[in-house]
Amino acid sequence: MNTQEAEAVIQGFGKFMEVANGPLMLLFRSEIPETLLPYPKSVILEALTIGEEYFRQEGMAEMENAIGMQIAALEMYTDNIAALKQLVKHLEDPTFRKHLFSTFGSTQETQYANLIKQLG
Repeated sequence: MNTQEAEAVIQGFGKFMEVANGPLMLLFRSEIPETLLPYPKSVILEALTIGEEYFRQEGMAEMENAIGMQIAALEMYTDNIAALKQLVKHLEDPTFRKHLFSTFGSTQETQYANLIKQLG
């Protein structure tokens, strides 16, 4: 992967994180199915590594650190089956359910509509 390709992947991943990561973390917590990522996890990691090295060479420590934080955030995206099994465990916990649904509204209809809005 060249620098321009890495930049495109990093920008796409960044946009994804801005929009989707919050709602996905709310639902899945720290184990999110990796197939929800906009690119394969290995491709994103390669692009981030290239970006991190580029910013290191350019002496842009703030950008290098930002890329490092994205690499760390990427670790939440894991094996699909493991993430879904963890979600089932969370959903069985009444405290988790109460927190999850209170975040999305007071009625079931409102909760569903807000969940779809957050994920959509």
